[in-house]
Amino acid sequence: MRRLFNFGITIAAAFALMVVSNAPSQAAPRCYSTVQGNASGLGLFGVGSEKARAAAIRNWQNTVARQYAWRYARFGQAREVVWDCVQGVILPTLCVVGARPCRY
Repeated sequence: MRRLFNFGITIAAAFALMVVSNAPSQAAPRCYSTVQGNASGLGLFGVGSEKARAAAIRNWQNTVARQYAWRYARFGQAREVVWDCVQGVILPTLCVVGARPCRY
């Protein structure tokens, strides 16, 4: 009888551990301080801005990957994103992005 009781307790404990380990993690993101990326782009009717923004994101990702790791270089997970783009009429569009790299 005692052996059956111990077996039941073991099964219940294993089940409780399984339920706890499968629960979604509510851990806070791990973030670093703000990193900047910058770039320029040429083009008419907003194409230069698009190119500059895309290049600034790539520059930000490469900078973050060099400083921290690739797992932090996902721009979609970055926090506190700030853009500053200056469109030029004849000169290229210049964009600077600042964001805190985070991972979950």
